[in-house]
Amino acid sequence: GSEMCIRDSDDVVRGVMKKLTLYSTGRQANVLDLKTIGDIMSEQSKKGYPMCDLLKGLGRSHIFLESR
Repeated sequence: GSEMCIRDSDDVVRGVMKKLTLYSTGRQANVLDLKTIGDIMSEQSKKGYPMCDLLKGLGRSHIFLESR
């Protein structure tokens, strides 16, 4: 299989998570959101940041649940 090697994968994942926050809530990520994103990333980093798990973490977080 072909895998993309990204030197700054943490920054890429953080950027994607911030954009998902913007798209799902209609607002920029605030300080608490950034902490939550960091927590989700920490949980998923050992597994290589699987997108499905990142999305589940975001969907179960206060970021998404409080935006409804």
